[in-house]
Amino acid sequence: MDSKADSSLPTLLITYNLVETGSKNLRRGRSAYTTWVHTRTARDGENSWHKFCIHCTVTPPYSTSVSTNMRGYLKLKHGIYVNRTPGPV
Repeated sequence: MDSKADSSLPTLLITYNLVETGSKNLRRGRSAYTTWVHTRTARDGENSWHKFCIHCTVTPPYSTSVSTNMRGYLKLKHGIYVNRTPGPV
């Protein structure tokens, strides 16, 4: 009886993970790539972990390592709406 339960468990977990991953991709879309198009890498003396807004005219320009924060900043300060593209799944 234990062998029957053990053999079905991996199948259930694999099925759940595939369904969950697929549904998240369909709901959320992909926008990180299209967000980072509006940024540049760090220059001398700047935080190398961050990306910097190419549209900022103030010094220092806005920077972050989180695509959601950058997307919100672009929308709020520059009126740039980053479109989400469908995921590969």
